Formats: sequence, structure tokens, C-alpha cells
Amino acid sequence: MHQVFPEFYGKVEGFFDSAAPGIAMARSVLEHRCPGTAYVDHPHHPTSCIVALDHSFIFAGRNVGQRFLDQVVGRTRHNRKSHLVWTADQARRLDPPADYSKTIGRLELRGRDRSTQLIGQSESDGIRVCKITSDLLAKCQWTHEMERVFGDLHRFFIHGLGFCLIRNETILAEAYAAFWGKGQVEIAAVTHPQHRRSGHGFRVSAELIEACEAMGFETYWSSNCLLYTSDAADED
Repeated sequence: MHQVFPEFYGKVEGFFDSAAPGIAMARSVLEHRCPGTAYVDHPHHPTSCIVALDHSFIFAGRNVGQRFLDQVVGRTRHNRKSHLVWTADQARRLDPPADYSKTIGRLELRGRDRSTQLIGQSESDGIRVCKITSDLLAKCQWTHEMERVFGDLHRFFIHGLGFCLIRNETILAEAYAAFWGKGQVEIAAVTHPQHRRSGHGFRVSAELIEACEAMGFETYWSSNCLLYTSDAADED
């Protein structure tokens, strides 16, 4: 296991497939947007790469072997709680890390129909969509989460994007584009509990999606399966 110097991150990007689950997370590290570390199996002639985000996620690229995987996971778990992105292909070839606590099923939603009109900004009902500023972020529910993702909030305003849905001075919902990489961006949204089941999450997400697409990025959404089946409807 050998740590890659950040100036060489571009040389290991090819070890990851564009269709891999959560790929924008791994590439957000390799493109110096989010803090994390890249490891290779050989210092001079690497054949595989693993990316560990400071946030918690670990992504193994193609051809990762068991010993290499165990070394990286062991190192990251020693310092913090970790989530290993575990694909069906890896499950056929590799054993999961020893003493893992649980498996969390994930869904990834991609490829929206761009001929479908998203709900645009409207203030006719007293609700407005606002780009998240430093003043707004201080009042948001996911302020700490964005700090975890980017390392500090200053980096969020350099490498991230977010919108709030606001009525008067009350934030109803938030949507964020946090993980960007090679034309893809993973988005997420949260509706404040007392304002759910009103379409607010969809509305603020639509604004975010259109902003990302205007910059040439394809958006996708991931969710825990349990959240998708039980709580997602309550979000709006």
C-alpha cells in the first residue's frame, strides 16, 4: 500500500470506471475538490487504486486485490468510521473487511428525461429559491455535513453549490451538489421535518439540477434503500 502524492492524482483516475457507483465521490478527491487520500498497490508500476474520502467513504478501483483492500480499510478504520462502497463485482472476487458492522443497501438514480420540464423558480406563493450564501449556510440543517464533506465551509463555496427554499425568513428545504468529477455530480436534498409532504424537496432539487446541467454536469442521486422505501415520500 502506497499513498499517492496529490500532484499525481490525475495519473490514477483511469483505474475507476465512469459507471461505478458513487464515482463522483472518488473523483472529487482526485480532482482536488474534496479532501481525501489515494493509495496504489505499487509505487512505480501500480495496477489498482483505492480512494478514501476524509468524509468516510472508500472506493476501490478495478483489479484491487484482497491484501491491498485490507491494508487500506484497516488504516482508515483505525482513524475514523468508514463506509466501503461494495459492488457486486467486488463481492464475487473479494471477501468483505473483517468485523464490519453492517451492510447498507444503496440505490442510485440516474439518467433523468431532459425533455421533462422541471419546476422553475416562482414567488407567487410567497416561496423563493435562493442560492446558498455564507449567511444562509449558517442557518441550514446540513451546515455541519458540508463542513465534513469539504473539510471547511470556505471550500464549499469554492467547490460546491447549494440552494434553499425559503418562505419569509424560514428555510423549508435545502439541496446540495457536493461531489463533482469528470462531468458528473452527486446531489442530495433535505426537507425540514415540519415542512415535508409539500413538494419542497423536489422544487429546490429542480433548481439545483438545472444549475448543474447548465454547467455541463450530469446529476445523479443516491440513497439508502431503507430511506428510499420508508422516508423518501415523507421528504416531500
